[in-house]
Amino acid sequence: MEFSLMLHVISCLGAMGLCQLGVYKNNLVDEDRFRWNFEYLGSFLLLLLFIGFRVNLGRDWFNYMDIYETSDEQVFSFSESFELGFLLIVNTLKSVDADFQYFIFITSFITLLLFYQSFRRCYYLLPLGIFVFFTGWAYPVAINTIRQGISIFALMCAISYVDDDEEWSGLKYIFFIIIGLLFHYTILLFIPCYYIAKVKLDIKKLLIICASLYIVASLVLLPLFSDLLGMFSKYEDYSTDNYHSESITFGLGATLMLVVRFVPLLVYDYIIKNWPSFTKYFVLYYLGLSVYYVFFRYLLITRITFYLQFFELIVMSIFIYILFSSSKEYKLLGAGYILLIVFNYVYTFGDFLRDQLVANDYSLFFMNLTYMVN
Repeated sequence: MEFSLMLHVISCLGAMGLCQLGVYKNNLVDEDRFRWNFEYLGSFLLLLLFIGFRVNLGRDWFNYMDIYETSDEQVFSFSESFELGFLLIVNTLKSVDADFQYFIFITSFITLLLFYQSFRRCYYLLPLGIFVFFTGWAYPVAINTIRQGISIFALMCAISYVDDDEEWSGLKYIFFIIIGLLFHYTILLFIPCYYIAKVKLDIKKLLIICASLYIVASLVLLPLFSDLLGMFSKYEDYSTDNYHSESITFGLGATLMLVVRFVPLLVYDYIIKNWPSFTKYFVLYYLGLSVYYVFFRYLLITRITFYLQFFELIVMSIFIYILFSSSKEYKLLGAGYILLIVFNYVYTFGDFLRDQLVANDYSLFFMNLTYMVN
């Protein structure tokens, strides 16, 4: 476990360090367009080495391996599925008798490429984005829900073109929606985000809308969804009440998560005045959280809200950046916030760390790295 955990830490800190070096060397500041340099390429390759050559890492790893190795027997086909990108990768690799590890590498490459591209208008925030990615729930979601992970990052890339002054920004938005559609058709639900993200709200209006959405969802949508569960027989595992036989308590982990997620609202007015292009991320993120906290019992809905919750990669990053760009007192608050994120990760994702790190193998260029160090 110690060696596995060390690989996580080295990958995270190494990628962050290389990105930060690239920021300093190129004097990157507000809204510089994303462009590859030696440091960012090194950061990308380091993460690809770790994530792309993983073995048994992620609860869905074996599910995807089973689908891949028995693809000829599965219902997945070009005539029965919308996810043509996923099918194309599987069928192409199977046609040349490629090992399942190639599938993991290729999908990891696409995921990371979209992850980096989603920071195209906030290049200097990527080091912090990597930190939030590894110390939040985005990392386990991305490596478990492989197809949806790709689609989620495609939406993040698409949203970066809202209010963009580039030519054909609207078409570029659609382009990334199509990229996401190739891997998970639920992204179609978020096409209206192009218009929602254009809405400029002050803090009072945002909170009123979020509270109203929460109340309406609780009183109307939640009962309606419960009555219609029978319509989702194809997704029975995702649509049932996951906690119907358990008592729900609001403990330390949930409290810490609320603090970590909602503290960035403190700088929302500052964002509107100084970085208006980031407003869309705050609006979409907190709208998504409003729905999530109503339907947290139902995996089918929470899986859909992942699309909007992934914007915390930018929301939390800009919050930390603002704190560390301010006075000494705010820097101390920033340090405290980072420590809170780390503590919350260890406390909340303790089971994930134990399940995924204790008995896992790691491969490096298809060699078992675990046995090499034992």
